[in-house]
Amino acid sequence: MTGLEKIIQQIQSESSARVEELLQDARQEAAQIELQGRAEGEKRAAKIAEDSRREVAQLHERAVSAAALRQKARLLQAKQQLVTEILEEARLSLVNAPEEEYFSLLAELIEKNAQPGESGVLYLNTRDRERVPPAFLKDLKTRLEGSGAALALADGTRPIDGGFVLVYGGIEENCSFSALFSAARDRLQDAVCGVLFE
Repeated sequence: MTGLEKIIQQIQSESSARVEELLQDARQEAAQIELQGRAEGEKRAAKIAEDSRREVAQLHERAVSAAALRQKARLLQAKQQLVTEILEEARLSLVNAPEEEYFSLLAELIEKNAQPGESGVLYLNTRDRERVPPAFLKDLKTRLEGSGAALALADGTRPIDGGFVLVYGGIEENCSFSALFSAARDRLQDAVCGVLFE
C-alpha cells in the first residue's frame, strides 16, 4: 500500500468514525428530545385533564346553585300564592259574614274611621243598602255621639265589594274591604307568613 492509499484509508477511517460519532450524538439528542417531548406532552395532558376536571366541577357547582335558586323561587312563589289565597278567603269571609255579624263589624269600622266633629255621608254597596237592619243606624248614631261625628246614610250606592265609603264635602274615604285589605296587605302578609311558615 502506498503512502497516498494509507492517507486516504486513514481519512476514510477517521471520517467513518466521525460520522458514526455524529450519528450517535444525533441519536442521543433525538432520544432526549423525544423524552422531553413525551414528558412535556404528559405534563400538558395532565394540565388539560386537571383544567377539565376543575371546569366540570365548576359547571356542576353552578348547576346545583342555579337549581337551588329555582327551587327557592318556586317555593317563594307557592308561599306568595298561598298567602294571597288566604287573604282573599279572609276578605270574602267578611263580605259573606252573617248579616248581624257583618253590620256589627261595619259599625266598628265606621266608628274608627269617622271624622270627629264632622258631618258626612255613608255609602254602602247595593246589597248592603237593601238589607240595612233598622237598629244599625241607631247603633251607629250612639257610637258616633261621643266624637261629635254625624253620618247620614246615602240614598245612592257605590260599586264596592263590601264595607263603605265615607264622604265629607269633596273628600271620600274608601273603606271598602278591598281597599282596607289592599292598604294593610304588607302587614297582613307578614302576619299570615308568621303563622304559616315560622
